[in-house]
Amino acid sequence: MASTDLLVLSDALRSITQHMDIHSRYLQKKIGITATQLSVLLALADESPLPASKISQKIHLSAATLSGTMVRLEAGGLITRGKNADDRRQILIHLTDKGRSVLASDLSPLPEPLVAHFNNGLPDWEKSMITCALQKLAHLMRHHDQHTER
Repeated sequence: MASTDLLVLSDALRSITQHMDIHSRYLQKKIGITATQLSVLLALADESPLPASKISQKIHLSAATLSGTMVRLEAGGLITRGKNADDRRQILIHLTDKGRSVLASDLSPLPEPLVAHFNNGLPDWEKSMITCALQKLAHLMRHHDQHTER
């Protein structure tokens, strides 16, 4: 039987997932892309072009999820794919002008009330504590996924 702490953790993760899904649907209605797709564009805003593997590492998406996401972004004209001039075997992902204009909307892959409260309503020590705890949890989950995918 699961301990009370694990049940609380499970409920919290389910709630976070639900709120992220709601926000992703909001973004889809407002700007036509999901939170995951926005995260890909944001990764490219920092450094474009990038190979898909680098994007996958930056935003912690599986290759399969990233592939489907890029198909939808490319169909929407937000990214393009092209061969690397230095290594023709490598495909690079480029952010288009249309993709940059979506980023100019200054929307976040996180719900705005959360961003505002996190940035303005929490002391720095609490922000660090939350960030570190979530990074550790994500690391534990990725470690588990690596062992169950085999």
